[in-house]
Amino acid sequence: SVKFDKADDFIQDGKFFNAWGWLVLWGIGLVFFGSAIVVLLRPSATASGLPELIGFLNGTIVRRIFNVKTFVVKFFSCTAAVASGLPVGPEGPMIHMGSLIGAGLSQMRSATLRVSFPFFNRFRNSEDRRNFISAGAGAGIASAFGAPVGGMLFSMEEVSSFWNQKLTWQIFFCCMISTFTTDLFNSAFLGWKYDGPFGLFKTDRYILFRVEQGIA
Repeated sequence: SVKFDKADDFIQDGKFFNAWGWLVLWGIGLVFFGSAIVVLLRPSATASGLPELIGFLNGTIVRRIFNVKTFVVKFFSCTAAVASGLPVGPEGPMIHMGSLIGAGLSQMRSATLRVSFPFFNRFRNSEDRRNFISAGAGAGIASAFGAPVGGMLFSMEEVSSFWNQKLTWQIFFCCMISTFTTDLFNSAFLGWKYDGPFGLFKTDRYILFRVEQGIA
């Protein structure tokens, strides 16, 4: 990338202060861009979106949290924040973006874009929309951590207020597809080749919480 290639050139030339200044300027620029689009275009895209998501699934009406404009702004602001080098991660925003995709695809209509497709009319009710949002939140966790079981458990224990056994299997299947799709796109870095034993759970990726070393 331009950011690190230029910094590496400065380091190779012994210009450490220039390398530091270059990285700082890039970080400030990306933070300013990510903050500006949120403040100016869609304030509802701020932070992780988890409190708003949980509040919505528990009966609180929160305006514009499931809006296509919110999705676009959150995507670019999250990308800028992570690329800037801030000590932040995409996990929280990915949960919100997953629920945004679930809410949008299940309804097949958008008030912002002023379009309405004649598909999935049977899902245009509050119960099914809420279930798709819960599935999207679980898919976000599964994609961020590579943990389909963790995504399903997160959706069941943390965000949803209404649950049944049928929904468990549906969301688990959604989380498995999310994990597989993420692995598929990650394989692009290896020339679209899968590296590792297919079908096996690896302890360094698919366990929810793993302590690598004991706390001294």
